[in-house]
Amino acid sequence: MVTAHRLRIHTIRTRLFLALVTATAVLIGIIVCAWRLTVEPRLRLGVAEIQREVARRAANQIEGFIEHHLDTLSATIELSRFWRESTEGRKEVLRRLLKLMPTVEDVVVADQEGQVILRLSRTRIYTGAVPASIAGEERFRKVAQGQIYVGDVYQAPTAEPRVSVAVPVKFTASDMRAVLAAEINLKTLWDPIANIAVGQSGSAFVVDREGRLIAHKDYSKVLLGLSMVRHPAVSEALAHPEGDQQLGKVLTDQDGQPLLSTFAVVRRPRWIVVVEEPSTTALAGVNRVEKFATGLALLVLAGTFGLSYWFSKRIAHPIRQLKEGAELISQGNLQHHLQIATGDEIEALAHQFNEMADQLRLSHEDLEQRVVEKTRDLAVLYRDQEVRAARLQTLTHLTQLISSSLDMDAVLQEITRAAAELMEVPFVRIWTADEHTEMLELRASSNMRLDHDYGPRKMRFG
Repeated sequence: MVTAHRLRIHTIRTRLFLALVTATAVLIGIIVCAWRLTVEPRLRLGVAEIQREVARRAANQIEGFIEHHLDTLSATIELSRFWRESTEGRKEVLRRLLKLMPTVEDVVVADQEGQVILRLSRTRIYTGAVPASIAGEERFRKVAQGQIYVGDVYQAPTAEPRVSVAVPVKFTASDMRAVLAAEINLKTLWDPIANIAVGQSGSAFVVDREGRLIAHKDYSKVLLGLSMVRHPAVSEALAHPEGDQQLGKVLTDQDGQPLLSTFAVVRRPRWIVVVEEPSTTALAGVNRVEKFATGLALLVLAGTFGLSYWFSKRIAHPIRQLKEGAELISQGNLQHHLQIATGDEIEALAHQFNEMADQLRLSHEDLEQRVVEKTRDLAVLYRDQEVRAARLQTLTHLTQLISSSLDMDAVLQEITRAAAELMEVPFVRIWTADEHTEMLELRASSNMRLDHDYGPRKMRFG
């Protein structure tokens, strides 16, 4: 039972079927591994690079926004007659600046010693009681060192984000005469950032160098001054501002949702533009390709099952016929012929089986004929031997009778029986002849019953 069970398991059809299915499964496994290890990461990286390009463009726009304000501030002072105007004339110049740049909330002009010359604001009214020196402030110290100053983002009393900038006012390349500082409202960045299209449902936001939110499509988050340092892209940007080392990887946001995110750094103020999109939509195209590939793989696997079943059956059926034919031939049925028409080596093998069976049948028939002839010859020889033995026995018995009996009639009677047996005739008679009387007299017969049918016991001759 164990042997039969093993034979059923290890039939050619089973092994062929398993080999084809296993080969297909291994091929699909290799394709899946290649997809997971190479193709899918490259597709994700392609989506992430598109996001990074969007972030870079947004960063360039923000940098242009800051540079525009810095250039406008410098040009306002250097290209005007600001220094030759009276105090009212200078105020008028600053008023035109505030009118020209709606984002400027507050502007201060200080001389090279840090003493405030003029200060105007959209929301405040300054008097002479206001502290007249900014020499101790960082913005003045940076500009005094010849640098352009862009400060940290802070929240105004209205909760709107602002940034302080300052530029030097020079008459020559090395002659700094004053410092022009301004407070810029960053609210104007909200709409451009909110309108950035990222995929199907992505968005962008901007944080400062400390991770505080500056611009977001949800204005309430900006007004709350939320810190985004726990956001994976923000934490990566703060740790590695030179480049995104996790580009193309699926990250998890603060709410535990998977997303694809990257960043770009605004060069001068070192702000960070983050672009993100839920992975379900960001990788929708990749997922569609993966689903299509999975369906195709399942279809191929199902087709392989069917093809393997059909092919193994086509191969195994004639082989099973060969096996059954060989069993019949081994059992002595040499008249059986295999009817296999596959047009390949199996059909040729079946023809060889048929020829072998015909040759075995002819050999068997010839052997049977020879056996019959030998048996017949042996039977004849056996009969001859029996006849000879019987004749010898009869002669021996007759010789013993002649040598031991004095009764002539009994001896003659025995001689007739022996003669009839030896000559294989119905009966034998012995007559005695009397020449004087010319008479024959019956002296002995091998069959006394037949004597009554064959005439008298005496007759004349001569």
